[in-house]
Amino acid sequence: MTSPTLSHSCRLLETHLQRQWQRYRPEPIPLQIRCALQDKRLLVLAEHSAALRVDAQMILGQLNQVIQGLETDLRDGILAETRPSGDRLLVNLYLRFLGEQKPYAGQQCLLQKPVPAPGVSPSLPTMNGATAPQRDAMGDPIAESRGDRGDDTPAGYPRTTVAPAPSRSHWKLPLWVWGVGSVMCVSAFVGGFAVMLQPCLLRPCTPLLEGKQLGGSAIAQLATAEDWADLQAIGDQLRSAQDHLEDVPRWSSDRDEATQLQGEYGQILTDFGPITQAFEVAVQAVTQTNAPPHPVETWEAAQSLWMQAMEHLKTLSPDNPTYDLGQQKLAQYERYLKDVSNELRREQEAQQILKDAEQAAALAQLHQDKDESLESWQSAQENWDLALQTLGTIPEGTTAYTVAQERIARYQSQLDTVYAEEHKTQLAQNLYQQALTKADEATAAESESRWKVASDRWQAAITSAQQVPVNSPYYFEAQTLVQQYTASLNQAQQQFRSVEAVDLAQQTLNSLCEGTPSVCYFTVNPTLLAVQLTVDYERTVLTSGVVGDAQSRAAALEQIQTLETKLESLSNTTGIPLELYDPDGSLVGTHRPSAG
Repeated sequence: MTSPTLSHSCRLLETHLQRQWQRYRPEPIPLQIRCALQDKRLLVLAEHSAALRVDAQMILGQLNQVIQGLETDLRDGILAETRPSGDRLLVNLYLRFLGEQKPYAGQQCLLQKPVPAPGVSPSLPTMNGATAPQRDAMGDPIAESRGDRGDDTPAGYPRTTVAPAPSRSHWKLPLWVWGVGSVMCVSAFVGGFAVMLQPCLLRPCTPLLEGKQLGGSAIAQLATAEDWADLQAIGDQLRSAQDHLEDVPRWSSDRDEATQLQGEYGQILTDFGPITQAFEVAVQAVTQTNAPPHPVETWEAAQSLWMQAMEHLKTLSPDNPTYDLGQQKLAQYERYLKDVSNELRREQEAQQILKDAEQAAALAQLHQDKDESLESWQSAQENWDLALQTLGTIPEGTTAYTVAQERIARYQSQLDTVYAEEHKTQLAQNLYQQALTKADEATAAESESRWKVASDRWQAAITSAQQVPVNSPYYFEAQTLVQQYTASLNQAQQQFRSVEAVDLAQQTLNSLCEGTPSVCYFTVNPTLLAVQLTVDYERTVLTSGVVGDAQSRAAALEQIQTLETKLESLSNTTGIPLELYDPDGSLVGTHRPSAG
């Protein structure tokens, strides 16, 4: 047989089993767990004080469950050390009292890699409640077969021998001897029993053993502690060890050792102080930053907490048992601090962007409320646009982003209103300016006596002014222009009609006065049509009336009447008074235009 070996995987398994046992027990039961590899099998021995009454089946069952649930790396490491080419390992689980050589209960199980198809669970034979001969046959599970020895004493343990049972002989004694002997036996038994009841006197010092066991197990777990839960479990175990050591009587020879161990365990608990404080502060930091986003104040508080946690870790000296774990956590906290600082910066930048957007919105509202001029509406529109664009740059995952979404809807509504007002004001300004331009053109045409053009321009100016929206800032000014331009239009139209009348009169009189001989001379202006008959025409008409026959006289008279009728009609048409003169310049007749 080969001797049991304590490999690296066994040490890891011991620590893992010890930690899992202490962590998941509501009230820790002091167990000292040891592991060894022998003859392609794994030996697991759990020891406890004989003073404790435990459920062996429960302990073995829980150890079995932990072994079956080993992490892949730890399980494969153990299998690789014992069976490099195999995937199954026999595991022997044992329970025994501290100070005893042989276990009093045991169980077997298989440690194996998962198989593709479900198989039958290996049977778990137990030894709980085994008889004394059966327990003797088990031997020391860790030390058994550490050499080809015929005894059951493990290496490193004191050898034990079994005294032969005394042979029975039958003596015949008087009854009184039996009575006296019985009394003496009872007295000796009672006295011895009373002495044996004193702890740490004639029997093993159970409080010391249990305290040392708990403390040693806790110290062993320090090397592999990974988080606060591990330290809490170790701390609880050390405090439990101190409680057990406190039960060692002061008069006992073991008291000095118990006091020394209490001091050592107390120092370790004291050494836990900085890293425990760091963990507590870290928990606060994590709690504060759960479920982001958060305001700047929360990120600043979390940043401060992470810095405090790191300061606690930096106080750990290299000889502190938690130094290695502290260095790991220090690097981890530095990453957390960096993340929190980044979130703080993002939130601060987002808040500043939100502030800039609010300032632009306030300026837009100021221009919007100032007046209704086009310049004010344009300034308001520019600032509302700027506010919306600024809000659009706020990053998601910040409190400012949530606020920005509400502001965007409100600012967009304001911008739509400003757009409408700006459009209306722009239209009003354009129409008002167009009216002024047409009026200037009309005035220029009047100065050139182009009354037709002037009338058209005045009419266009009036039309533009009348189209200015009612609620625009140019409305009342436009109404004033309408009145002024209407009067100017009437004057221009009157002038235009007068010019037309003069032109018509000139054309008509040219037609009437033409002939052989010439009928008349005329002068036309807007206020008078002056017509003077020519001497030749008068002579011709008079001669025809005096010398000619009756028909000639009638024709001459008709010609004069026709001329008078046409001249009166022309006066009525043009609305210009008529004066008729004879060749001598004497007024022979007048005509005032009829109202019809």
